[in-house]
Amino acid sequence: MKRNAPNFQRSLLASSIASCLVAVASSAVAQDAASNSDSMMLEEVIVTGHRLAQASAINLKRDSDNVMDGIVADDIGKLPDVTIADSLQRIPGVQITRSAGEGDEVSIRGLPQVITQMNGEVYLAAGSITKTQPSMSDIPSQLFKGADVYKSSTANMATAGITGTINLKTRRPFDFDEGMSFAANAEAQRGMETEETDPAGSALFNWRNDRMGVMLSGAYANPNLANYYNGFNTGEPSGDASWVNGVNDWGPSAGFPDTNAIAPQGVVAWNQVTERERIGLNAAFQADLGEGFEVVAEVFHTEQEEYNRKVGMSATNKWQGLDYFTGTKVTRTGDFTDQEWVAIQEMDIAARRVKSFTQNDSFNRDSTNFNLELNYDDGGKLTGGVRYVSGSASEEKRHGYNEGDMTDGTATGLNPFYPAEFCNGAPAAGDQGGCFLSPNPLGYTEIPHLTYNTEGSHPRWSGFDNQVVGGLGAGATLRDYMSNLDSYNIGAFSSENNWDKEADLDVFRVDGSYEFDEGGFFTSVDVGIRSARNQVSEERYHLFSPFYDEGCQAQWKATDVVLNTGACTAGELVNGEFQGYTVLPPTRLDQFNNVSFVEDFGPVQGVPGVWAVDPSDYDDPEAFHNEVFGSTTKAIIPGTSYDIERRVNTYYLQGNFEYGIMRGNVGLRVQDWELTIKQNVAGAGIPYGNTNVDDGDVVTKTDDVEYLPAINLSFELTEDLILRAAYTKNSVPLDLNLWGDGLAIQTSLDQDLGFFVVNQASLGGNPDLDPWRSDNWDLSLEWYYGDASMLSAALFYVDVESFVQAGTIPMQFADPDGVIRRTINVDTNVQGEGGTIEGVELAARLALSDFVSDGFFSGFGIDANYTYSPSEQEQLDIGGDKLPFPENSEDQLNAVLWYENGPFQARLAYNYRSKRLAETGRTSGNLTVWQDDIDYVDVQASYAINDQFVVYVSGTNITESYEEYYMEWEDQYAFQNYYEARYALGLRMKF
Repeated sequence: MKRNAPNFQRSLLASSIASCLVAVASSAVAQDAASNSDSMMLEEVIVTGHRLAQASAINLKRDSDNVMDGIVADDIGKLPDVTIADSLQRIPGVQITRSAGEGDEVSIRGLPQVITQMNGEVYLAAGSITKTQPSMSDIPSQLFKGADVYKSSTANMATAGITGTINLKTRRPFDFDEGMSFAANAEAQRGMETEETDPAGSALFNWRNDRMGVMLSGAYANPNLANYYNGFNTGEPSGDASWVNGVNDWGPSAGFPDTNAIAPQGVVAWNQVTERERIGLNAAFQADLGEGFEVVAEVFHTEQEEYNRKVGMSATNKWQGLDYFTGTKVTRTGDFTDQEWVAIQEMDIAARRVKSFTQNDSFNRDSTNFNLELNYDDGGKLTGGVRYVSGSASEEKRHGYNEGDMTDGTATGLNPFYPAEFCNGAPAAGDQGGCFLSPNPLGYTEIPHLTYNTEGSHPRWSGFDNQVVGGLGAGATLRDYMSNLDSYNIGAFSSENNWDKEADLDVFRVDGSYEFDEGGFFTSVDVGIRSARNQVSEERYHLFSPFYDEGCQAQWKATDVVLNTGACTAGELVNGEFQGYTVLPPTRLDQFNNVSFVEDFGPVQGVPGVWAVDPSDYDDPEAFHNEVFGSTTKAIIPGTSYDIERRVNTYYLQGNFEYGIMRGNVGLRVQDWELTIKQNVAGAGIPYGNTNVDDGDVVTKTDDVEYLPAINLSFELTEDLILRAAYTKNSVPLDLNLWGDGLAIQTSLDQDLGFFVVNQASLGGNPDLDPWRSDNWDLSLEWYYGDASMLSAALFYVDVESFVQAGTIPMQFADPDGVIRRTINVDTNVQGEGGTIEGVELAARLALSDFVSDGFFSGFGIDANYTYSPSEQEQLDIGGDKLPFPENSEDQLNAVLWYENGPFQARLAYNYRSKRLAETGRTSGNLTVWQDDIDYVDVQASYAINDQFVVYVSGTNITESYEEYYMEWEDQYAFQNYYEARYALGLRMKF
């Protein structure tokens, strides 16, 4: 199979970039050798733009007490990326994942257990309420003057991640000259697929005198981002292996006896437009109170409304077993689990259901962080501060969905039964006039066959021109049914897995430092105490609505749900036996919804158009369901709803020392923490839905005291050569659902029994699980040259002491009629035996003006780094080999080539990461999902019209890279995510 078709072009591009960097550097050295400029000329170079930002970041690293890297904005509001995550990915060892093409989640050195701070204290973000990993799609980069990434911790940091800590730095009034300052930018963005022009902008106002100042800044953006998906019917582009069954014995029918293959529940193609309205505000007050006292008060607020409006088509087995497809082109992969497995490149699909669907997942994020600090520094030996931080955050998710069926029900085994009011002349079958009635008389009646081929760069469908029997008469093809609006009915409405997350944070800390007289080994001592309280609640729920006179509540308002189970039934007698009514009456696709004919499914080939509902109809799904069905009831999902309070008292003592060429610090941080966890108990299953009765609460309290030493050493071997070494012990809380979740179930329709039964379950929370703990060793060598150049090499080794990994336990479940018929292997989390991650970071930041005094090449600069980070955990794959840590790419490369000359600046940025483990399948034989290697190219150029106005253009993902995922073997295609290229034109002004 071709893997990422543009890979050859990208490799050529990468080679060209590398060649360009080498050529520029070589030419610069040659010019330097030819010139006799002395060092005084180098010192007189005017530092501006990219060079200024690079020089500032280098100075931060050089002066740091620990192993770190940073980024600095070269002007107000000018970090050169959309979100702060996009900017952070340029730092050695930082890896990000993208959401709708924008930077979102951040990992450092392969692990997501990263602490995020703002101005040196913990930051409560709306996207990270219940997890440690930073999610930053709602945090605009324009509000920051820079960010530091600490790879080793110090005792006085008070909080630190397993492999790193991110400190986001905002501007404060005393950062500016006295008087008034104003800066702003206005930008128009355009996506190559959405073809919409979207507004963005930011502004900052500052006033200060010699004693006090105020600052107000804000950023706004309203992008519409195109995202295409094609592949296994995972439901979401997250690599969720739970929709894939790994034991499908189709081999004999294809001439391959005694083989196993991966059998997806269906295959799908969709397009999605993600609209984000993002607002960020930052206000700060700063005053010099005299006598060494300074007060700072600041508020940082973000909010984002996001709508993921998705339309697509799918071919599925309708939950009818595993014999719905036959592999026609396969690759043998080897013997696993005592049988041979094959990977499928082409399959013949007996699609019991071909349908359109519409989905809208909306997220409303809101966070406010307040900081008040009183600092003391009168120039004497004693300095210190008192600080209070308060934060609140919330995230709401709302889900709206419908299916547009093209079958009359026969092909999927349905025989819907309705009350007399819907029969419209159909023969009565029940004792009250009810009838059996097709919900879609113009749909097809036999199972169509489609071919799905994944040998090329993108999947290719065929078979839509095959004739199929149905309501359109003889000779009609599946394409004819897909193009005919009258051949569609609503198969299901639903609003499920909605959630409300809320969090509050309070931190109070006192820090002090005392500087000793010169001549001793220790130069100063730092001491501090910190008390923090974090309270989090998560509530998930489905929306149920009542049907018929009996008012039976149903989650799935669908043509395959029959009201014949549990305490509430609705129906009548047919031939002396009770026949339940079908929940959803016959409903045209356009009866309650706006519809359109959709033909754009991105790069996937061969898919004709389908009629689909406008996803904007579900911007408010609860209002839609109230209008259509009269009312809704929130049914809480006990297994994924919980409350957690975490209290931590931290004490630290740190000694700072300097002796000869050595300087550093050694300290101890003590964390005394207590967890109070309230879990819900899941009771009996609720009929016609996918949740349980809440049978009460279980409250668990756990506590521990942790001792976390840290030592950081720096050796100034020469004036420009620094050797660093560090050892730290770290501890980070688990994602809160790993402590708080209870039992959650998934159900599917059992055709023989006639009702939904449990087919999958997960026990997500375990209060006895340990937090993440690790021992970290770092060693780095840094060479500095001139004002804005450096080379560095770093080694790191992380021994993860405690690690949560996937496991299963057997449990029995009663069906809705109370009978126990099945035992399910329940997914859960268990305490793992740990693992290791180690690696090398190589970095080069070069301003060629440090090597040549003038000429064309003096305007160039390079910011490049490479990270090698292999990892290993105890969990095994299907072949018995140890898996790497999830989300970690073993290889990562960043290369930025920049140029500035007078009013003109330009920047070309390249980012590459190798394959990563995206998901470990627990219900599919421990099969794994991998994202293949990927790279991105971004560009930016600007021209200063004068000292006040700068015009700029930028492009992101200009090579239109896409994410490709495979299951277990590279030949087993899983799915693709395709993001559009985006370009922007803007004007920046400063007064």
